[in-house]
Amino acid sequence: MATDGSCVVNGSFLFILRVSRVFGLAPISFKPVEDGCRIELLKSSYYEYVFLGMIMTVDFFLGVFFQFMLTVIELNVSFIKLELHKYLETIKIELAAITADMKSDMKTKPQMSDIMISLRALSKAFVTICNICFKYNDSENLLALALSSSCTLNLIRTIYNFSRACTATDVDHKSFQIFLEFSSLVLHLFRIVLYVDSSSVINKEVDKIRYQLAKLSQLVTSVGMITPLEADIFQFMVIINNPVLNPMGFFTVSRGLIGPLMLTVIELNVCFTKFELHKYLETIKIELAAIIADMKSDKKTKPQMSDIMIFLRALSKAFVTVDEIRYQIAKLSQLVTSVGKIMPLEAEIFQSIVIVNNPVLIPMGFFTLSRGLIGPLMLTVIELNVCFIKLELHKYLETIKIELAAIIADMKSDKKTKPQMSDILISLRALSKAFVTVCNICYKYYGSDNLQAVALSSTCTINLIRTLYNFSEACTATDIQIYYIFVELGWLLFHLFRVILYVDASSEISKEVDEIRYQIAKLSQLVTSVGKIMPLDAEIFQSVVIINNPVLIPMGFFTVSRGLIGPILSTVITYGIVSVQIG
Repeated sequence: MATDGSCVVNGSFLFILRVSRVFGLAPISFKPVEDGCRIELLKSSYYEYVFLGMIMTVDFFLGVFFQFMLTVIELNVSFIKLELHKYLETIKIELAAITADMKSDMKTKPQMSDIMISLRALSKAFVTICNICFKYNDSENLLALALSSSCTLNLIRTIYNFSRACTATDVDHKSFQIFLEFSSLVLHLFRIVLYVDSSSVINKEVDKIRYQLAKLSQLVTSVGMITPLEADIFQFMVIINNPVLNPMGFFTVSRGLIGPLMLTVIELNVCFTKFELHKYLETIKIELAAIIADMKSDKKTKPQMSDIMIFLRALSKAFVTVDEIRYQIAKLSQLVTSVGKIMPLEAEIFQSIVIVNNPVLIPMGFFTLSRGLIGPLMLTVIELNVCFIKLELHKYLETIKIELAAIIADMKSDKKTKPQMSDILISLRALSKAFVTVCNICYKYYGSDNLQAVALSSTCTINLIRTLYNFSEACTATDIQIYYIFVELGWLLFHLFRVILYVDASSEISKEVDEIRYQIAKLSQLVTSVGKIMPLDAEIFQSVVIINNPVLIPMGFFTVSRGLIGPILSTVITYGIVSVQIG
């Protein structure tokens, strides 16, 4: 071997180097010598290395620059959304101030002209916001899609890297790597929350503006005044326009987007974990098969028993319960005993570990019927209370519907003793006020930023997943006991009933609102069919019902309706299957 950067090679290695040079993979020169060829690096290779280093450096900095620019654009979009939210909040506050001024009993009430000027300014501001949202939605570029996909892909990558760092064998840098990946995970999760939540606050403010308009309309008619033209125009503008961010029509940017994103992230990481486990188990199976093959071998150079013991100890640490591994251990035991040998202690310990231990994932014991019993009981109590509130709202709306039907029946009547129009208008004002009260309850309970409603829905789903998994475990257990199967079946039906009760009570509210709208449509048709003018109170009530929709959407994450049962059951079945596969 020379010390000047050259060496002598021969044989197959020389042939490989010559082929590599032909294809441009090895920038070297050959000089024949007595026992082969002397190879040397060409001087051009140094320039190639410098050029390659420059390309890698430029590529690295371009990647960093691209990520930086994407983050800047994302922050810019989020700031625009927050500005829109601030703008809408100002409109809402101004509307509330107008309503408060009209409610005031002071002698110095504001002049109607001032109110008109304020309503015109608010209307113009709302149109500006809608224009910004529509331009953002109609722009045929992939900016919004790139932002959302970038957040999701980075979150998938960091969760996978974080799980790899937690299970890494490199003890020296393990803590630093875990901290680094955890920080990156929190960063990308914050990016998703910032990007999505800044859009949700826009929707929330629009709903509050609609509610303030309904209160303003109800207040004007309750004192016998006519709704100003500016207020009517503003009201119809809010009805027609909905400044929701929907980039290129692919998805609506709201809090309801977080759930599918997180489910996608979790599903992909579960798949990656399953692939890693499969690779890990395949290694264990191959090592066990190699040990059996070595013990079967008739060669003189058999492996030492100490080497086999080291392998078995390592496999014991890496143990995961799988039927194929148990089968390999059974073959090993049968092979040892068939030749009259005694089973090694390490093999017996490994066999005992496989028989005794079943590594089912039960995090902190909270999914068993012992430590986790208090939480579900308390949540069940709160959940029943919420269901009773929903049923009361349903009863309230049903009363409104019945009163409307009675008014229509009276107006259809051919009797001489028809009710006076003043009585009908008083009834309509009362119904309008009652409907606004129902909307107020829904907005206060489900518009508030608390996790109670979200926790109630999630606990139903989690309990369904747990009981479905326990039921499948009871059915497939080796010592099947009918009693435990019936116990788990009872729990499964109980939690399924909880989901249906929680969801169906909300669907009844939506059903009653639809029937109220139908009754108002019948009332309008009845009045206009005889050539009469629609009473102002009826028009205001109609506008109030159109603008406000007391739908239960806890924190904007999902709509509580019968359509929610399908996704819940789909999620339960999917993760029940995944849990069974992992278990």
